[in-house]
Amino acid sequence: MTVKSQGGDIIPAMQLGRWIYDHDIALTVDQCFSSCANYFFTAAASVHINKGAVVGWHGGALQKNFKPDADADSYDWKHWHTITTLERNFFEHIGVNEDITIYGQLNDFALMKAEPSCIEADKKGHLDGWTFSIEDLKHFGVNHVSSDNKVPSTDYPNGWTAVCIIPVS
Repeated sequence: MTVKSQGGDIIPAMQLGRWIYDHDIALTVDQCFSSCANYFFTAAASVHINKGAVVGWHGGALQKNFKPDADADSYDWKHWHTITTLERNFFEHIGVNEDITIYGQLNDFALMKAEPSCIEADKKGHLDGWTFSIEDLKHFGVNHVSSDNKVPSTDYPNGWTAVCIIPVS
């Protein structure tokens, strides 16, 4: 399966990701951001990243600003609880560490504030997320990834978004 995606709705993306995982689908990436990275990329039996293709994360169900405010109504809280439970179950099912979706946001974005590639992209005003090296993906349980790129690509075509490379410590 080949993907070229800027992301999408969380619940349908998790459903398709589970299908990808359950059917041992190999994924070829032309572009993969947000829900595509969270749920398709992580679930694939194998992944090949084409030359110049960007894989980028910017958050998931556990990110701070996804959680409802304390004064939110019960519907918002039920919706949040449902999505976080579905996401937790999804990552347990595929055997990947869910922190991959929020790693760049940990400790109030400390890594993104300190990493030179992140600082440079932010100065240009178009930093929207992060990516990982193939070696660092293994830290989260994402194995069987190959790439035509020597280092992860960080700029999407037409400048609609950019990511920085965050090393996993």
